[in-house]
Amino acid sequence: MLKNKRAAGLAAAGAGLALVVASIAVGGAVAEEADGVNEPATTAGSAAMKEQCTWFITGVQTAVTMDAGGAEYDGQALEMSAVPGALSVFYSGNEGGGTINAHSACTWFGAANADGITVNMSADGGDFTAVAESGADSGMDFSTGPDADAFVVDFTAPDCRSSNGTGDAWVVQDLVVAGEAIDTDVMDLTAANTTGLPSDAAGDNDACTSPT
Repeated sequence: MLKNKRAAGLAAAGAGLALVVASIAVGGAVAEEADGVNEPATTAGSAAMKEQCTWFITGVQTAVTMDAGGAEYDGQALEMSAVPGALSVFYSGNEGGGTINAHSACTWFGAANADGITVNMSADGGDFTAVAESGADSGMDFSTGPDADAFVVDFTAPDCRSSNGTGDAWVVQDLVVAGEAIDTDVMDLTAANTTGLPSDAAGDNDACTSPT
């Protein structure tokens, strides 16, 4: 490499032959040694790593239809209720997805990066719109109030689990709709109560589900 380049320069220069020839011998040796040390090489490698954990939420509804359990209105107040279905939050891998009890193996990449979760629910509770089989029944519409006419979305007995082995780390409260629109944090788990290196076993991820 270097030797060939200097030989070409020698033929063109002519003068200073002895000096140039000496530098060829020494320079060639250094170049060969340097080439042996610095010869470029291509290498490749890979390492499998878990997906980063992320939170999922399922069962969110945009409206709840309430009924009187089949009773007919005869002038007396009727109790109305609804079973909207479970609201569930859980973490799993950000690519594999998974379910609340079969989460994808994932990591928060250390406890310092573990994320907590807050589930906020809002409702427009100003008015109740009545609908009969024949269509709208505006005469039965009413506005909610702070007493008997309040609607309560019950979260008092949720099924929660956290990294401390119980549901105690979760803060859960009802959504009470009474007289006006409301905005409430119904589920909360702080980052301090999540685990930095979650277990891959089914059912060992932090999760909370409201009653159905």
